[in-house]
Amino acid sequence: LITTGPYALCRNPMVFEALCFYTSLSFFFNSPFTLILALIIAVLAIAYLKIIEEKELELRFGREYLAYKKSTSFLIPDITRVFKRRAKSG
Repeated sequence: LITTGPYALCRNPMVFEALCFYTSLSFFFNSPFTLILALIIAVLAIAYLKIIEEKELELRFGREYLAYKKSTSFLIPDITRVFKRRAKSG
């Protein structure tokens, strides 16, 4: 179970980045179709993560994953953690 780096800020940083990328592309190309497609992909990805992947991780890692799940946001990174770490270290 990786809980450092970007995974310390949210449990699904790659999905968050992909959604940001495709959403920004839709704005760049001024394409409502691309935005709708990005939103559909987001809904499907979130459903998959919640219904299938999180259950598998709970079975595989047990209490360790449940503690991680409780302390880390699902999709939107908690950037306040970065500032808290910087304040503690220096």
